[in-house]
Amino acid sequence: LVCNTKESVIASHATLNEILKKADNLDEQMRKELRNLSDNLGRVQENIQRLYGMCENNKEQVNELKVKKTKTEDKITSLDDSMEKEIVNEMDRKHSDHEIRLKEVENYIAEKKSQEQMQVRRKKRMSGDLTTGIASLRSSREGYSQMLDNSS
Repeated sequence: LVCNTKESVIASHATLNEILKKADNLDEQMRKELRNLSDNLGRVQENIQRLYGMCENNKEQVNELKVKKTKTEDKITSLDDSMEKEIVNEMDRKHSDHEIRLKEVENYIAEKKSQEQMQVRRKKRMSGDLTTGIASLRSSREGYSQMLDNSS
């Protein structure tokens, strides 16, 4: 009975040592994970601060743009009628110039398409002429062959 108890205690002690080793390993793994999580949290906090700074910068830029917009609107409203007419006339002229250029481009494209179509028709005609010529030569050859056969 004492031997069984002693062996049982020894076995229990060995099992307990294994459990403690596993617990130590798990503890070390947990510590590593916590360090990694802590590092990641630090990076996330840095990114949040950086993004917050960017947002603040963007807010300042938006405010500056609002001020510029207001100044621009004030300048526009201060233009007199003659300047407005001049601007409208200039825009109309540019629009007209663009329409002319567009028409020139459209005409150029139409001309190129027409030339392409003429080339296609010419190639088809040449191909037909070539086919007809080849057929004529074959016919002539057959006629000469018959004449030679008949003369011999």
